[in-house]
Amino acid sequence: MPNMNDEYTAELRRAFSQVIEAEEAVFKAYAALGAALSEGKKAAGSDEAFRDWHRDALPTREEEPFRPSREELEAAEWMSGLQSKAPEAFAALRRRHPRVLSLRTLHSKWKDQRKKENSKAARESPEHAEKVRRKAEQQNAKAHELGLMMQGLKP
Repeated sequence: MPNMNDEYTAELRRAFSQVIEAEEAVFKAYAALGAALSEGKKAAGSDEAFRDWHRDALPTREEEPFRPSREELEAAEWMSGLQSKAPEAFAALRRRHPRVLSLRTLHSKWKDQRKKENSKAARESPEHAEKVRRKAEQQNAKAHELGLMMQGLKP
C-alpha cells in the first residue's frame, strides 16, 4: 500500500466535512420551504386558493429545472411539521437511516414505519380480533357444509 501523504488525508477530511455541512444545509432549506408551505396553506384558507398561490409563487419546471417535485414539497412540509412538533423524532429517524441523503427517501422510510406501526396496532385491537374470529367462524361453517356435502356423495 502506498504511503499516503498527510496532505491527501487533510483534503479528504475537508471535503468530507463540506459534504456533511451541505447535507445539513439542504435539510435546513427543506425545513424552511416546508414551513413556508404550511404557513401559506393556513393563510390561503382553501385548497383551491392554496393551489393557486403555490402555482404562482414557485417557478415552473421550464424556468427552474431543479424545482422541487410534488413529493419533495410534500416531504418538506412533513419535515417542517415533524421538526416543530417532535424534533427528537426527526433526529431519531435520521440516526436510524444514516445513509439516506434524500428528504424524499427519508419521508418514504417514515411512511413505511408508520404503516407498520398502524398495521401492528390494528392487528392488536379488539376490533381486529373480533373480525378475525368472525372470519374463522365463517370458514369453519363453510368447511362443515362442504364436509356434509362430501359425506352425501359417498356410496
